[in-house]
Amino acid sequence: MIVSFEHICKNFGSTEVLHDVSLSVSGGQILALLGENGAGKSTLMNILGGLFPPSSGRILLDGVPVKFRSPEDSIRHGIAFIHQELNPVNDLRVYENIYLGRELRGRLGFLKRKAMASRAREILGTMLGTDIDEQAFMRTLGASQKQIVEIARALLCEAKIIIMDEPTTSLAGHEIDMIFNVVRTLRSQGVGIIFISHKLNEVTALCTDMVVLRNGAVVASGPMAGTDAEALSEAIVGHELSQMRRSTPGAYGDVVLACEGLSLPGVFSDVSFQVRSGEILGITGLLGDGRSEVFRCLFGDIRGYKGRVTLCGKPYRGKTPKSAVSHGMAYVPSNRKENAIVPDLSVLNNGTLATLRQYCRWGLVCRRLQHSAFQDMGGDFHIKYHREDDMITTLSGGNQQKVILTRWLNAHPRVLILDNPTQGVDIGAKQEIYDIIRKIAGEGVAVVVLSGEGQEILRLCERALVMVHGRIAGELSGDALTESAIMALATGARNGAIA
Repeated sequence: MIVSFEHICKNFGSTEVLHDVSLSVSGGQILALLGENGAGKSTLMNILGGLFPPSSGRILLDGVPVKFRSPEDSIRHGIAFIHQELNPVNDLRVYENIYLGRELRGRLGFLKRKAMASRAREILGTMLGTDIDEQAFMRTLGASQKQIVEIARALLCEAKIIIMDEPTTSLAGHEIDMIFNVVRTLRSQGVGIIFISHKLNEVTALCTDMVVLRNGAVVASGPMAGTDAEALSEAIVGHELSQMRRSTPGAYGDVVLACEGLSLPGVFSDVSFQVRSGEILGITGLLGDGRSEVFRCLFGDIRGYKGRVTLCGKPYRGKTPKSAVSHGMAYVPSNRKENAIVPDLSVLNNGTLATLRQYCRWGLVCRRLQHSAFQDMGGDFHIKYHREDDMITTLSGGNQQKVILTRWLNAHPRVLILDNPTQGVDIGAKQEIYDIIRKIAGEGVAVVVLSGEGQEILRLCERALVMVHGRIAGELSGDALTESAIMALATGARNGAIA
């Protein structure tokens, strides 16, 4: 099958989101669809997925014009959309999830469970080359396995073109390899893949072709061979990205946060470190290394840990997040959608939520003070929004993250903990957030960046700790801080020692 877009335009009111977009993808092709948040990728794929029609232009399947009137209509024509946010039914078995909404029934309406399980086993094993048990409950599967079950659902519908939206955002390295193997298997079977990702090193390694959208128009396209991540970055943002320098060693102040022998049974053990005023300390490793749990304990979100902690030279024990904030600690969690933004609140209310009491007069929130605080702290962050009263969900991921940073900086923290601060953020917004983090550290805040992305650690930090199975495997700094050194410690290929 060949899917072609010809001169697609899409307007929402007076706003043109897509302008004269033409591209095609065929069976056996892995097409990287790239662009910043707001470039038009999701709109284009939603048109292909049948959520809404184009304002002008047309879609062709094998040269024949088609109009998709609904997602089901798109599926019937062999198009499947695997969204970034998976919604499995965890209390159902794998085969039941694969057949959900398309169950096989006998004459009396009873489910044909054996037939469904057999077909699910065939898709998972023979077609996708995995050993996932079709009888297992979804709650027992890892993130990558749940992604594969979604792919199996697509193949059950005999999909010829599969759209994969940020499929590796929350996956560890070995899980990413598993997804890549499945994608390559699909390609060998003649399935076409549209692969949407902000991880440029991944798309250059996996994809056969690329299309870059900027401001709703195609600005680059062609085979992936001979194209590197740097060239793609420049095409995406429209200019050369500046080199991201680490902090200058030795320019730090006094120790702000010191931890000694932190332990939580079954999660982490004997974790000790210090971070100084103005420093950006990186903590990295593989998924499940315990780094997030360490700082959730310090922030009062998890209780029961042991060890000694001093904050600004005084003994500290954050029993609740409220207590942690009052002592000068701020925490930006990794899962923005579930744990950071409040989707039913506006941009303004999300940006000032942590300090709402400061804007109250006689029990009522003073809108003037709230607005002033948000503008003062967030004004330098170039947050793109139409009105402060718009819901935060109307913003791109990068702009949502800037609002969350504004929220915590309004609290004037002494320690700022950032857990995967650029997860799901496009490359242009990522650089802006890095600049914001450096600015925060430059004002004397002690910053801790938790990240599994080696490049993120290198660009922000002069010093990093690598955790493995809940313990610190080693410390890297200066010229010794490289991606290969991080991976060697994280995988156990090198024994580290705290410098």
